[in-house]
Amino acid sequence: MKSLIKYGTPIVLIIVLLGCSVYYSSNPSNLPATAFSVFPYILLGLIMMLLGFGYWFNRLKVFYLGIHILFLFLLLKGILPSPPSFIEIVLPYVTVVNIALLFVFKDGAVLSNQGKATAIILLTEALFIYIFFEHIIGFLSDLNLPIAFMFIELPELAVLLFLLMFLVFFLNIVRSFSTYNVLLFGSVLSIFLSLPLLKGVTGAELFLLTGAILLLFAVVYRTYAMAYIDELTNIPSRRMLKVDLMKLGNKYSIAMLDIDHFKKFNDKYGHDVGDDVLTLVAKGLERVTGGGKAYRYGGEEFTIVFPKKDVEDVITHLEDLREEISKKEYTYRKKNRSGDSSTQKLKVTISIGVAEKQSKTKSPAEVVKEADKALYRAKKKGRNCVSK
Repeated sequence: MKSLIKYGTPIVLIIVLLGCSVYYSSNPSNLPATAFSVFPYILLGLIMMLLGFGYWFNRLKVFYLGIHILFLFLLLKGILPSPPSFIEIVLPYVTVVNIALLFVFKDGAVLSNQGKATAIILLTEALFIYIFFEHIIGFLSDLNLPIAFMFIELPELAVLLFLLMFLVFFLNIVRSFSTYNVLLFGSVLSIFLSLPLLKGVTGAELFLLTGAILLLFAVVYRTYAMAYIDELTNIPSRRMLKVDLMKLGNKYSIAMLDIDHFKKFNDKYGHDVGDDVLTLVAKGLERVTGGGKAYRYGGEEFTIVFPKKDVEDVITHLEDLREEISKKEYTYRKKNRSGDSSTQKLKVTISIGVAEKQSKTKSPAEVVKEADKALYRAKKKGRNCVSK
């Protein structure tokens, strides 16, 4: 269920918003008449928010996608006058190139060297199009492919390039899922779908509005993640733990655990291996059963909270978790001075201490202390065990 919510929520959001855009752009009469006069102001307000958030929160991709939506909006409203040939022939290619460029660059500060390089490239592109516009139109007009995309009225090659780029983004998301990137993915799709509708005001505005909303959700999620998700292990951080502890009722258990001999991993194999071990354990903790939720407490220490469960209810689940992690192996690849590499299997184990809310432990902080004492007892027993 946790995975379904994590992976499904942004996808459902994209489907719903894009579905609404497709439906209402095809059936504008189903929208209130006042909507057409309000949409431009809503869209412009969202764009200004995106530019501000992109700048202040160091979201380069959000900032420049916001710039591109603003550019399309100004074209749509005729504020930026342009010949029809630009919108019909050149703009689809410009959009594909700019989106690909933004996803090649890493996210970061708008005024970083990377951000400045992006701005210079985009300005150079605009200047090049302005100077050689007639030549570009002639060249692109001759690029006819022996295929036709009946569902979208754009140059065939531009659509093909976008689909290839879209496939690369999709495979990257499948390989390493990120809610932030999924929302950017949906925004890019919505922006591209607005292109053939730039002459039809209602449809284009709906798709641009959808793209801006998805970008806004991406910024909100990213800000939330920075505050409450541990960057290395990608599980909730200690700050989130403090928030969730305040929501607990009168019955709960808390487990404290850490990685056995973690200092030896760092000292012998280096901090990179240590980070990999932390990530490996965190992924295992995410699969804890019994309704538990895992957090990174700090260093090599983690916490699991079991709402509405006493110690006897969770012991079996913690034993299963400990055993599952002890069976996993981390493959360490070491390079010799000659340049050859050898692999070594590293075993990782954890020790766990667990405590429940009792009359003497009135607050979650006190239960955490009791669980920490139990963790110390587990280490004295020889590690790789659960103690209460």
